[in-house]
Amino acid sequence: MNPVPPHEGASLAVPSVKQLARRQVLTLWAAAAAPLLLLAWIVAPAIISKVALPAVVVYWLVLMPGMAWQIALALWVIRRQTGRLDWAALRDTAWLGRPRDPRTGAPRLRILWRALPYWPLVGLILLIAILAPVWLLLARRFGFEYYDVALLRWPAYANLTELASPEFAGQWPLLIAALLGWIVSAALAEEFLFRGVLLPRMAGAFRRGDWAANALLFALYHLYQYWLIPFRLLEGLILARKAKRYASLWPPVAIRAVEAAGLLLLVGLGVGAKPLTVTPPTLSFPKIDRQPAPLILGRGTLAALPAFNPAFGAPFQVDVRGADLSTLDLRGAAGDLAYADFDTRTVWPPAERLPVGFDPAQVMALGRDPGLGVWSLHARGITGRGVGVAIIDQPLLVEHAEYADRLRWYEEIPGSPASTAAMHGPAVASLAVGKTLGVAPEADLYYIGGAASGAASIVLYSHDYAQAIRRVVQINAGLPADRKIRAISISSGWLPWIAGYHDVVAAVAQAEAAGILVVNVDAANGMPSGAGLMGLGRPLLADPNRFESYEPGVFWAVSFYAGSRLENRLLVPMDTRTMASPAGSTDYAFSRIGGGSWVPPYVVGLYALAAQADPTVTPQRFWAAALRTARTIQVQRAGQSYSLGAIVDPVALINELK
Repeated sequence: MNPVPPHEGASLAVPSVKQLARRQVLTLWAAAAAPLLLLAWIVAPAIISKVALPAVVVYWLVLMPGMAWQIALALWVIRRQTGRLDWAALRDTAWLGRPRDPRTGAPRLRILWRALPYWPLVGLILLIAILAPVWLLLARRFGFEYYDVALLRWPAYANLTELASPEFAGQWPLLIAALLGWIVSAALAEEFLFRGVLLPRMAGAFRRGDWAANALLFALYHLYQYWLIPFRLLEGLILARKAKRYASLWPPVAIRAVEAAGLLLLVGLGVGAKPLTVTPPTLSFPKIDRQPAPLILGRGTLAALPAFNPAFGAPFQVDVRGADLSTLDLRGAAGDLAYADFDTRTVWPPAERLPVGFDPAQVMALGRDPGLGVWSLHARGITGRGVGVAIIDQPLLVEHAEYADRLRWYEEIPGSPASTAAMHGPAVASLAVGKTLGVAPEADLYYIGGAASGAASIVLYSHDYAQAIRRVVQINAGLPADRKIRAISISSGWLPWIAGYHDVVAAVAQAEAAGILVVNVDAANGMPSGAGLMGLGRPLLADPNRFESYEPGVFWAVSFYAGSRLENRLLVPMDTRTMASPAGSTDYAFSRIGGGSWVPPYVVGLYALAAQADPTVTPQRFWAAALRTARTIQVQRAGQSYSLGAIVDPVALINELK
């Protein structure tokens, strides 16, 4: 190892350091990177599954020993080369002295102010990196499906945005903990090792490219957060160049101080969030916190009817809600109208300009029926009376005639933007408890609005649902024993790589402990392992009470007939349903192609019927009976027969439970 000046043009007063061979540099890099890989991908998941602390907190605590190891590694190199660890050795061989003027070599502390112009650039690089999960979610909304790409499914708890969770509301000491964590990891560990120890010793092996090689090693060291590598490379090039130029690690530390500011901002958003409202000792009903204004979809006069593409399978291809079609001749559009979404504000041409047999009023009336014999249960008095169900969704038109007299509670997630009623809220509320079209028309409705509303919901995502679930549990604790909330409907889902996953899983466990079933678009607590939910389709005028009327839901029919099978799924009606519209208190909409969103309200409505029939029913008993009594039918397609099941049989299910 030969002494080499730390940078060209430096004053002879800057001591030289012993250089490392390329093999030694790579060995030290591996010694720093490997422990973090082990801690992040093996140790952290094992501990997270066993402790009650928030997953993101556990994750960052688990990484701290890896950072401490880097400090020890850096000190070991200095001790091995110099034989001592006093301040002079550290200052002179780890670039811990004041920054030096590159022209004169004179130490000048005010050089640190030159870090400030780099804050916006580095801050922007890191902001783009931190919001990577958000970009993926936004891209998915525009058709980019990344769930099958393993490298894009890193665990949610590894994202810094998790620190902005409202689950930390009021926990102000986290700000101090976050700052100390940054000092240990960024300044005392990473910068000390990479810019203080490695960079001054890399010129012998990498010559003029030592700073670029250092930046590359710094980026690749982040294999434990591999999605950040491109961004860390850009940052590392700036940090290494400045460290070499000024023969000091303090300029890169000063530049990285923007990270600390961003970190404190994220944590501040979490701890400064509005906490859950304290439930008053005595509850009074109905409690309506806000009345969102109607949402009217006025599309005006259409020059032509939109076309339906059967290979696409997406909803709203033929969306004529709020549209004026009165000038059109639609006699030849039977195929497209068979998949049309319309509402009571749609203006139709006279009957003589509509396809033979197409009557919008008849279609909408048939779509009110929940199907599969549910109305026959209502005729027997099994309507969900006295059973509470909660819905967590977008803002609700609280005065709609379908559920206004069932609505006992309406509030919105703290911090959610005040907006008009959304299409989603009235739809799911009416499908669950609507008095003319709901599965449980006499169940009590408790509604938490504002979920999935506004830009912040993209960052917080399932954290919103977690807070709302906890709020429902709070409300339920104040209800009398004979009017408890028994089920929660959430028309969304959560996956391990989506923000808030561990938070919402913990909230679901709290609801389960309180005896509340939580149903999302794919599954529910209490279901057998591996079991899930999916929605059925039905042709426009087929009888909703005949099992043989059903088929795969339109959005998944193509994959079904191509050979893809749904194993261990309970199927419920989804397509071809009429539901409350957000346009007004007596407005309705018809949804020809449903989505997974229409499945949870149907299921919680069914659970309300079960809870009325047998107040002691549990989610486990409910699912066991539902799967045991379900039916399988044969559907025909292009001369072939396909098995479709298990289709829920509400009558058989209630009879068994009762």
